[in-house]
Amino acid sequence: MSLREGLFWSLLAVFAAAVVRRPAAALAVFVAMFGLEQWGFVSSKWLWAHPWFTNVLALVLVSIAWVRALQLGSPAYGRPGTVRWLALALILYALVSLAWAPPSSEALGAWRREGLYFFFALFILPNVIRDIDELPLAVAWTWLSGSVVILLLLILAKWEPRALVGAGGRDLVRLPLALAELGGYVAISSWFLGARGRAWQLVRWIGMALGVAIIVKSGSRGQLVFALSAVVIMELLQGKARSLRSVLGSAIALVVLGFMTFEVYEAFVGERTRWEVRDVVADARGRVEMVRVMIERWWASPVSVVFGLGNSASWSVLGVYPHVVPAEVLVEEGLVGSFLFGGLTVAAMKAWRRAKKCLGAGERVVHESLLVLGAWGIFSALLSTKQGSLATSPMLLLFPVLVERIGNLCAQRRG
Repeated sequence: MSLREGLFWSLLAVFAAAVVRRPAAALAVFVAMFGLEQWGFVSSKWLWAHPWFTNVLALVLVSIAWVRALQLGSPAYGRPGTVRWLALALILYALVSLAWAPPSSEALGAWRREGLYFFFALFILPNVIRDIDELPLAVAWTWLSGSVVILLLLILAKWEPRALVGAGGRDLVRLPLALAELGGYVAISSWFLGARGRAWQLVRWIGMALGVAIIVKSGSRGQLVFALSAVVIMELLQGKARSLRSVLGSAIALVVLGFMTFEVYEAFVGERTRWEVRDVVADARGRVEMVRVMIERWWASPVSVVFGLGNSASWSVLGVYPHVVPAEVLVEEGLVGSFLFGGLTVAAMKAWRRAKKCLGAGERVVHESLLVLGAWGIFSALLSTKQGSLATSPMLLLFPVLVERIGNLCAQRRG
């Protein structure tokens, strides 16, 4: 067994022990799952030949955590909250709309691949957090696990431009956006987890550097911009919790960090093509053009305006999804789907404010973790404007549901 393969199995063993002892650690398993999957691809020929294995095992570990949480007395949801109802309604309506969408093997394939992740995000994973005091553990484990996976990939994996070299040295793993997304989660949590001494400050900055490094290494421009944007937005949303001077200082520091990454990228990859303004503008225009074509098709019929063209209809028009989830929902699920999507966004914001208001002055660590959770949700929402489709975005729904869960648990504690 090689060193890399041994490290892969060691990580899985640590995850297994963690979720049995502290079920809330399962959040780390779910969030780091696709990064761990790619580490498996570069570590073992067997894992390369069986790409489903890591993700299935991760879901098994989350299931074990759920069972353990129930054994330890995890409070049930009780009456489902607005966020979860709207998330479920959006997914169900998207599935129903397949009935009038043009036949598409890509659509059915995406839902078959991702459907189980949506189920876990909506119904299983939120219940592994049994009390608001477990949220810091879940966030810390996610930060630590993501940092370790990123460190291993940066140091021990072989890279080609925007790709990893798979085990055996011939095939390439071209999944840069998943790694960059994990880097965004790590960088964001590093920013908001509070001061616990000088040593912790150093660890925080190392975590942030790792997150930014994997984003830069993968050449993922949007993840970098949106991670920085999520931090600034969350700083502003804190209101009186932070002074204007602090918010401006944070924004300036993040802008400086952003400019530094251009130099880092050149050192890592040796070229700046993806970071040149003309390439950024060209890619943005491509997405705008796809959205324009889809909106014209959607607007052609009053029925499609209200009910949509049907989920994944873009495949029959564009040959691909438009990479802008809000516009995709409008076109494919119509005004009905957009109403659900917009309502979910508003309900998530209200749930976060309600949870924040519920926390007491002595629950600083929980408050910091709630900031991380909210910033992760903002980051995921921003990413939905430049990548993926509704059928491939379980994280887009996971974080709002988790925020609602924390608010419900806090309200239960207050009685």
